[in-house]
Amino acid sequence: MEISQGCVDALEAKNLDELAEVSDELAITIQTLRSWASTMPLEKLERLYHAEKEGRLRELPTKVGAFIYQIKNENGEKVIKSLHVKAINIVGETLSDIIVDRGETIVAETLGKTVFLTYNEAKQVLHC
Repeated sequence: MEISQGCVDALEAKNLDELAEVSDELAITIQTLRSWASTMPLEKLERLYHAEKEGRLRELPTKVGAFIYQIKNENGEKVIKSLHVKAINIVGETLSDIIVDRGETIVAETLGKTVFLTYNEAKQVLHC
């Protein structure tokens, strides 16, 4: 679906009130548009819109370079290990796995079970 001429005109004019009238077509709220517009050029917003509509935009659970936290058994004791994310693999439209610093592969299905995006999430599960 192409952006209507009204959307293009509003983007070019940088008039967010006009853009609010067509926000249903864009399927995002005007509050989101205002926050994005304050930090991102409108041309980039248009590219992201097209990428999402064409299936080229995916939301990832974390980013390369971040840390994730895994609950492991070591010497009969459960401990939390921090893992540095090196790569994120997607097969088709599905998250497949995460490659971490030691070359270890973290299978996507373990997220939220034994692997967590924050230390506090892992700690909370560990102490249940």
